[in-house]
Amino acid sequence: MKFRIQVVVPSLLLIFCFFYAGPSWGASDNLDEAFDKVVSYEPGQSRQALVSIENAIKDSAAKADMRSELAKRLAALLGSQQASWSCKDFACRQLSLIGSSQEVPALAGLLGDPKLSDMARYALQRIADPAAIAALREALTKVNNDDIKIGIINSLGELGDKEAALVLAGPVKSANKTIASAAIIALGKIGGKDAVAVLETATSNFDAEQLTLLDQAFLNSANRALARGGNEIAASIYQKVYNASKSPDIRAAAFGGLVSSLEPAKAAALIINSLKSEHPQMQSLALRFMRNLKGPVAAGALAEELPNISPANRTMVLVFLGEMGESIARPAVLKTIEDPDEAVRLAGLQALAQLGSSADVVMLAKMAAAETGPIRDAARNALDRISGLEVDSAVMAALGNSSLADVKERMELLRCLGERHTEAAMALLIKNAGHEDQAVRLAAEEALGKVAGGDGMPDLVKLLKNAPTTSDSKAIEKAIITVNSRLDDVNKSADILAAAYPDAGPAAKAAILGILGNIGSGQAIAVVRSAIKDPDENLQGEAVRVLADWPNVAAADDLLNIVKSSQKMNYQILALRGYIRLAGLKGESSDEQLDMYKTALQLAERTEEKKLILSGLSQLASEKALEMVKPYLEDNQLKAEAQEAAKKIQSRMDKLKTK
Repeated sequence: MKFRIQVVVPSLLLIFCFFYAGPSWGASDNLDEAFDKVVSYEPGQSRQALVSIENAIKDSAAKADMRSELAKRLAALLGSQQASWSCKDFACRQLSLIGSSQEVPALAGLLGDPKLSDMARYALQRIADPAAIAALREALTKVNNDDIKIGIINSLGELGDKEAALVLAGPVKSANKTIASAAIIALGKIGGKDAVAVLETATSNFDAEQLTLLDQAFLNSANRALARGGNEIAASIYQKVYNASKSPDIRAAAFGGLVSSLEPAKAAALIINSLKSEHPQMQSLALRFMRNLKGPVAAGALAEELPNISPANRTMVLVFLGEMGESIARPAVLKTIEDPDEAVRLAGLQALAQLGSSADVVMLAKMAAAETGPIRDAARNALDRISGLEVDSAVMAALGNSSLADVKERMELLRCLGERHTEAAMALLIKNAGHEDQAVRLAAEEALGKVAGGDGMPDLVKLLKNAPTTSDSKAIEKAIITVNSRLDDVNKSADILAAAYPDAGPAAKAAILGILGNIGSGQAIAVVRSAIKDPDENLQGEAVRVLADWPNVAAADDLLNIVKSSQKMNYQILALRGYIRLAGLKGESSDEQLDMYKTALQLAERTEEKKLILSGLSQLASEKALEMVKPYLEDNQLKAEAQEAAKKIQSRMDKLKTK
């Protein structure tokens, strides 16, 4: 081992020195050598000189003077007669990273070179200094090579150089289709009055493909104007394109742009007129770009025209008015919920969910109470979703109104408080849970489950103890379980329920047992255990059922005692089934789990319970479990289940072995 260390460590040191002893910015001699060597660089040769220069550039990131000096030396390479093409290509690439106006002349000098023009242009485009852009414009007027000219045109377009617009007046009329097309595209990217003017005077000799490019260029110009706040200019261009273009896609884009660029009233008028058009294409465009409308003026104009729009389009407009959320549209929307067309009514109710106010509460409650099907559901949805605390207050005020006699309307208001989770309505819901009408009570009890918190538990338990019917008892039981599911700590609930149990009536006691079984705490199981000895057989049965469904293994011994000591077979069967279920909660291959299944097999007399035990054993990966199954492989009544269990156990064991 010592010998291997002596050999390996010096080797690692040599490798380290090889990779990290390279030149850096501080090593001026090495950098000078790199610049000397890069002059003659050709592909395939060592890139060490190039890497040294690249590293120096990285090192100079926060050192302006050093970076400037490096850029100067790179620019000098571009003018060197001795520098290879690959050297100059490399220098251009590096100048695209660190170049400035000082290096523009050197780069501009290469724009006419067919081999280096692209890389020099790339560097100038990235420098993007006014001097660099001016150099590109000047070169465009001088170069004769078509490919170079196209490249420069593309760069000017990407740079959005407005001064280039007039320079492109010549190229856009070029007999060379590729040059003319490049100029069209560039002018569209540049935008502005000059670019648009050049495009407008250059259409005479264009073919269909170029005319499409021209339309797109106009759209791009309009889009740029719109983005810069030039709405009037943009609208003018969009209108011209829409009127002149033969392309459906271009016309559609122009229509959408027009809607976005016009002032709200005019934009809304354009949409409205198109919606009322006899031409389906116009209606389709209006529906497609209606969402470009913004603000209350447009919303008001749309809403005012609702009666004059076809039912099919009216539904779409109503949905959009809801999305706009402008309250100015509310009065018109309210009228549509009485429309003879059901689709319109539904859309109006959908919009009212966003636009409605507290003033609409009673109307919506009446509608929900009187209607059925989709209309009722839409009215409920609107009632539940209208925002604002004042809406909650309005619902509670309507419930507190002494003139409210309609039971269904009251039920809808109670339901609404539950769906809105109106915590301030607790007292009102408790009051209605004592209403003389059972349907009202049930609605209030269901709402309490959605509204009440831990602080409301005493009131809920009191309601449970005084529940006048079994239906009320079940509804309140469900409400308490729902509330408990939201609480972080249910022990307080268990304490309240345990304290209420002794003096509760039989029905309330049974309900409390069910709730305690859902909680599953130590305090809860103590109450259920006491009920096993209650002289009331109904409570005994309920206690056994609760223990059989207990959520954890704390009830295992209680169930086992019932199986062994109860004189009632139905209790024994129920308890044994619960015990078998709890055995499955112990965890895979648990010795306790196997012991529980073994005990259950000893106590099981019926085939049904034995099948449950075999099913539970099949979930284990244990030799002991397999041994417990084997005796039943010859039992005619259990053979199929035993074979399936043995197969699954063996499969699980095999999987464990391969891990």
